[in-house]
Amino acid sequence: MSTTQGPPQQRASAAPPGSAPVASRGPATVKLRNSDRRLIWTSLAFVFILTVLGARVFELQVIQGPKNAQKALNTRINTSVLPALRGNITDANGVVLSTSMKARNVIADPSQISRQAHYADLLAPIVKVSKKELIRRLTGTNRFSYVAKKITMTQWKKIQKLDLVG
Repeated sequence: MSTTQGPPQQRASAAPPGSAPVASRGPATVKLRNSDRRLIWTSLAFVFILTVLGARVFELQVIQGPKNAQKALNTRINTSVLPALRGNITDANGVVLSTSMKARNVIADPSQISRQAHYADLLAPIVKVSKKELIRRLTGTNRFSYVAKKITMTQWKKIQKLDLVG
């Protein structure tokens, strides 16, 4: 094996013909300016951002905290009335055995009623109770008496239209 040493070969450059060839110098280095100054400005920027964020957290938690807590509580707690409607009770073939119906009780304050016979005449056909029994229920010194129990909503509306006092 033979090795020959000759002048170093130059790279072919893309320089235009007739110009002087450029010698290779190695990797290019860029001299940076003072890195301490950059570090200080970056640190100051982080401190500023953390200070702004800390001030905002303080404002939200300490200054506006009670008001925000009440808003959150009002948003979470919502009271609503849900009617408890019952379904029909059916047998194996789907025939309705029992169903839910709204019903009302008719009550009176006998101590405030002076015309028991008149009230009995008006109520007897609606509640399907004898006039004699209604007069008995509407008479007395008690402050409470059942006139009829578990009447239908249709019967209830008819009684309301009578606008009876007592």
